[in-house]
Amino acid sequence: MTGPDDPLVLMAAIARDLGAAQIAADAERTATRVAERRFHVACVGQFKRGKSTLINALTGRPILPWGVVPVTNVVTLVRHGPETAASVRLVDGSEMVVPPESIGDYVSEERNAGNRKGVAVVEVRADVPLLASGMCLVDTPGLGSIFGEGSAVTRGFVPQIDVALLVTGADPPLSGEELALAGAIGEETAHCIAVLNKADRIPAADAALAAEFARDALNDRLKRPIDLFVVSATERSGDWRALVERLESLARDDVVESARQRAARRVRSALARAIQEHRRALLAPVEENERRIVQMERSVETAQQALDDLSFLFAAQQQKLSRQLAAARDRFLAAANGRPVREDDARRLARAATDAFLREIEPQATELFAGTAARFAEILRGLGANDELEPRLARRRFYFTDLPELTGRTAFRRIAPADYFRRLLETNSARVMNDCIDRVVEGRRQVERDVDASLREVVETAHRAAERARDAQRDGRAAVSEEVARLDALSARMEVVA
Repeated sequence: MTGPDDPLVLMAAIARDLGAAQIAADAERTATRVAERRFHVACVGQFKRGKSTLINALTGRPILPWGVVPVTNVVTLVRHGPETAASVRLVDGSEMVVPPESIGDYVSEERNAGNRKGVAVVEVRADVPLLASGMCLVDTPGLGSIFGEGSAVTRGFVPQIDVALLVTGADPPLSGEELALAGAIGEETAHCIAVLNKADRIPAADAALAAEFARDALNDRLKRPIDLFVVSATERSGDWRALVERLESLARDDVVESARQRAARRVRSALARAIQEHRRALLAPVEENERRIVQMERSVETAQQALDDLSFLFAAQQQKLSRQLAAARDRFLAAANGRPVREDDARRLARAATDAFLREIEPQATELFAGTAARFAEILRGLGANDELEPRLARRRFYFTDLPELTGRTAFRRIAPADYFRRLLETNSARVMNDCIDRVVEGRRQVERDVDASLREVVETAHRAAERARDAQRDGRAAVSEEVARLDALSARMEVVA
C-alpha cells in the first residue's frame, strides 16, 4: 500500500483540503497502483486495427470481445489475478462484479450504444504470466476518436498511460490520424511501442516497406527512436517473440517510477492553478465573482459556438487549399514532364523538382493554419484562460519514394526512364500535397484539444473557487482572512512535498 510520505498521497490530502475532489482522486489512484508496482500498457489506434485481438493473443485467451464495433468511450483494463474475474466501474463511482463473458454488454457499441450505461472502466483479472510483473494491458476502443467526440472519460485516461502500444497496419498504412494520436500520447509518456499488425494479409515486401515508412514517420513525429514490430496477432507470427520480450522488459525499465514522477508533475500543476484561482476569488467582491462566473459561462457558450463556426469555415478553407494545391500540382507536372531524362538522372531530377514543389506550396498551408490558430487563441484570451497555447504546424512527414517496385532487375519490372521520371513526379507530388493538408488538419486538431481542455479547466476551477469564496465572504472579513491564510498554508505544504 501507499505510505504517508508518498508525494502523491501528500498532494491528494492537499487537494481534499482544497475541495478539489477530481485532483485528489487522480493522485490517490496513481499512488495506489504505483505502490502495487502496476503500470498501464495501452493499445491505441484506429478501429479495426486488431487491438482487442492483440490483447487476447498476448494473454493467450479470448478475454476481450472482438468482431464488434468498439466505438464507445469505455476503457477496458486487463490485470493479473489468481482467477478470471471482471468488474465494471460506473461514472458515478459505483462498482459491480460481472461475469467475465458478459463484458461485451458494457464495452461494445452494439450492446452499449453511446455508453448509455455510464461505464467509466471495465476491469478484468486473469492469471496471465505476462501480467504477473504488474503490467496491465488496456484496450482503448474510443481513444482513436480523441480528436472528435471522444468522451471526457476516455480523454481523462490519457495521463494514466505509462506505455503506448500503437497498433497500426500495412493495409491501409499508418494514417495521419494515427500519427497525430501517437504525437498526443507521446507528449504524456516517454515509452511508445509500435505494432504493425495483420502482416499475414499482405506480401512480406509490402509489409517491410510499410514498416519502414511507419518507423520513419513515428521517429520524426516523436523526436526519438521507436521500437516497431511487424506481427500477425491471430497467428502470433512475424516479430511476435521479440514483441513479447520487449513487453516483458518494461518491468525492468523503471516504468513505474516514471509514472510516479509524471503524475506528481501533473497533480502539482493542477493544484497550483486551483489555489491561485481560489485566492483570486476570495479577494474579489462577491458581486464581481458572480458577474465573472456568469460572464465566463456566457463566454464559454460563445466560444463553443465560435469553435463550431470555425470548424465549418476551416472545412471550406481546407477545400479551397486542396483546389489550390491540385492546380499547383497540375502546373508543376505540366512544366516538369516531357524533358529528356537519362535513367541515372531520373531520381535526382525528380527529387529536386519535388523539393521545389514543396517549397512552393508549403507557405499556403502554413498561412491557413496560422490564421485558424490565431482565431482559437483569440477565443482563449477573451476568457482569460490558459495563455500558454503555442499553436504549431506539425513537422513534415513527406518522404520521397523511389518507387522500388518499378525498378527491379527482372525484365518485366523495368520501365523506361521517361516513364519512371513521370511516375516519380506524379507519386511524390501527390504525397507532398496530401502531407501539407494532413499537417494542417493535425495542427488544427491539436489546437482544438488545447482550447477544449483550457475551457473546461478555467470554468470548473472558477466555479469551485467562487463557491468557496462566497461561503467565506458571507461569514465576514475574518473568515476571508482565515481562508487566505489556509490557502497560503496549502501552498507552503506543496513547496515541501518532494
